[in-house]
Amino acid sequence: IDDIELSAKGTSFSLTNHKTEEKITIETNLVAQFNVMNLTAALLAVSQYKNVPLSYLAQFCQSIPQIEGRMEIIDAGQDFTTIVDYAHTPDGFIQCFEYAKSITPGDNRIICVFGSAGKRDTKKRIVLGEIADLYCDVIILTEEDPRDEDVMEISNQIKAGIKEANYIIIEDRISAIEQAIMIANTSDTVLILGKGDETFMDRVYERDHYEGDHKVAQAALIERKKQKEAYDDEPIH
Repeated sequence: IDDIELSAKGTSFSLTNHKTEEKITIETNLVAQFNVMNLTAALLAVSQYKNVPLSYLAQFCQSIPQIEGRMEIIDAGQDFTTIVDYAHTPDGFIQCFEYAKSITPGDNRIICVFGSAGKRDTKKRIVLGEIADLYCDVIILTEEDPRDEDVMEISNQIKAGIKEANYIIIEDRISAIEQAIMIANTSDTVLILGKGDETFMDRVYERDHYEGDHKVAQAALIERKKQKEAYDDEPIH
């Protein structure tokens, strides 16, 4: 695998057949380094077991759709990048943040929205805060399936790992996502982690309906766009 180029629009890389020295360029809508590895493994498996040339398979990679809630780029025509991912473990966080770092210009910010599940691995909470602190400029802590734990208490445990980044706690997840999108500037990257496309929120004694981070982010981006257009249309007195 060579010539890996990561962007917010997709990924390109090349595969070389060392027997024939044939070099094949792969372009895909999927993003992040780990998807390069996943896609390569899939291509090699299909090529080997179905006896299909890699050069033939390569032409279909560009049309592979994004997987909802898995490094999903949410695009409403905004001038910054918004990504939704299910990541909720330290390793998953690092993979997401490494990708965000690779596509975010040095003078721009990484803004992240996340929480940690209630009644689950409590020791990872401070670790998630520490990892986010290494990569993020702004962190918005919020609910993520709190169950019967207090969202503020969970957030405070995560907060203990944050030393440098600016942070705020917004308990309502929809409001937290809306805030992240409203404060984003040109070329910033907004990461929304933990829920992906899940359409529920586990609370005390019940599972509430939730639209899913991808849909909440899309709605927030559209609302931001409307507000900006309305502001731009206001006459100057």
